[in-house]
Amino acid sequence: MSPEENLRTYGRFVADVLNKRSIDLAEQYFAPQFVDHSLASMGIQGTVEGFKEWFRMFYAAFPDATWKIEYMDSKGDWVYHHKIVKGTHKGEYLGVPATGKEIRSQETGLVRFKDGKMVEFWGTFDDFGIARQLGRV
Repeated sequence: MSPEENLRTYGRFVADVLNKRSIDLAEQYFAPQFVDHSLASMGIQGTVEGFKEWFRMFYAAFPDATWKIEYMDSKGDWVYHHKIVKGTHKGEYLGVPATGKEIRSQETGLVRFKDGKMVEFWGTFDDFGIARQLGRV
């Protein structure tokens, strides 16, 4: 796939899976051998199932969360991006019970594509910033 096709696919992934909370559509975007290298730091397996587990937990805490791609570009098989997420804290997150507070956080990441599917993700998500906004730190 071309870099432009990878960009379009990633944009559709954010719209279809993240913003519509259609977590079960993830398999359409991920290769079976997908590895998320960032989930291990949260104690979650870096697999498609681990991705789904984390997002179900996140959406239980922030059911109205919306993601906006601030920057996205591609070179070869890689798509790099910066996203902002906003939502209302309506369920437990990071051990903090629902506060009703609005949060804003960010993620920066690299996604490698092969044959039109995501096979690898490296990224950072600002959980510390969310914890600070929720009054945990």
